[in-house]
Amino acid sequence: MLINQHRVRNVSDTRAQLSAILDTAQQGYTTHISRDGQIAAHVVPPNALVHRGNEFAIMMSATIDSCAHWITNDATATGFHQAGDPIGIVFGWLWRADRHKAMDWLAVYTDTLTGIFEGRGYARPAFAPLWRALRIALGASLDGEEILEFEAFMREHLQDQITPFTLDELAGRERPRGDNDPWPDTAPTGKGWIKKRWRDVVVGDFVPNPDNAYQLNVGDENWCRVITLTESEANVQRVDGTHTTVALADAGSHWVPFQSDTPYRWDSFARHN
Repeated sequence: MLINQHRVRNVSDTRAQLSAILDTAQQGYTTHISRDGQIAAHVVPPNALVHRGNEFAIMMSATIDSCAHWITNDATATGFHQAGDPIGIVFGWLWRADRHKAMDWLAVYTDTLTGIFEGRGYARPAFAPLWRALRIALGASLDGEEILEFEAFMREHLQDQITPFTLDELAGRERPRGDNDPWPDTAPTGKGWIKKRWRDVVVGDFVPNPDNAYQLNVGDENWCRVITLTESEANVQRVDGTHTTVALADAGSHWVPFQSDTPYRWDSFARHN
C-alpha cells in the first residue's frame, strides 16, 4: 500500500484519536498505524475492496495472461518496446504493498510469457530485453528511485523463484547461446527482438541484414524483407532494393530475430535508394 505520511499515527495517537480516525475512515480516508517505526496496520474505509478468498489470485492471473499476450503480439510486430502500462501499474502497486509478493507474481508473469513464446515456436524470452520493457512500463507507477530499488531487489531475489532465466542473465550478463543461435539478444541500445527458427519465417517477415555479421542494429535500414523461402535458402531484399541469399543450415533450425511489421522508416529509405 502506498503510505500517505500525513495519515500515519503511532499507537498512542491511535488510542487517543480512535473516534476521529473511524470518522475519517467512513469519509473514505485510510489511516496507517505505526509501531516501533514500522507500519503495523491500516484502518480502511468500510467499503474498501478487501479480498477474502482467491479473488486476488483470479484477478492477477487474468491480468498477467492478458498482458503477456499483449507484449508477445507487440514484440512480434516491432520488437520489445515496453511491457504496457497496465502491467507496470500492477507491479508498481505490488512493489509498494509487498515486494516479495511482487517477485512471486513476476515469476508467474515470466512463466506465462515463456509458455506463450513456446506455444508459438519462439525462442524463450531473454531477460535483458524483457526487463528493459518492464522497466519502461514501471514508469507508469513508480518513480526512478523506486524502479532502481525494484531492479536491485529483483536481481537478488528472482533467482529464488522458478523462472526460465539463468543466473548470468539475472546478474546483468548475456544469456548463453548455442551455435544455432548466432544473433545477440539485444542491440547496443538494449532493445531486443523475438527470435524464431528460420524454418518458421514467412515471406514478408523482416530479418536483420545478413551483411551485418551477426551484429544487431536498431536502425530501420538494417533490416531486410524476406522475399522467397525454400528449405535450403532465403532470398531477402535490402532497403536499397538489392537482394541477397541466406543459406539455411540444418534445415532452417537456427534462430533469427524477426519482426512482422515493416520497420517504420524502411519504405521511406527504400524510396530514396
